[in-house]
Amino acid sequence: SDVPLIRDFNTILSIFQVLTKKLSTETNEVASIILPLFQTIKSFLTLFDSKTASKSLPQLTTKEGKSLRSALLKSLEFYMTKYDFFNNPMLIALTFLDPRYWKIL
Repeated sequence: SDVPLIRDFNTILSIFQVLTKKLSTETNEVASIILPLFQTIKSFLTLFDSKTASKSLPQLTTKEGKSLRSALLKSLEFYMTKYDFFNNPMLIALTFLDPRYWKIL
């Protein structure tokens, strides 16, 4: 049955649905969202690692689901390294100055 496979893919890809909705409803500039967006996707995909998987998250049960997670994580890390997002002074400054990401102590 393909139900476990579909369940795994739906679980993995759900983060992209949430973030796409957030970006599509954004009325301000989106440059300051790039770093938090990449970090959110990376953190979400890392949660499914069998060594660190949370009990509250649905577990990936198919090898195709695990393979998709791994491929997406590799691709994300490739582009983060290629474009050096986290060392880009402009992106860092834009994110830092965006009040949406300020933490109130």
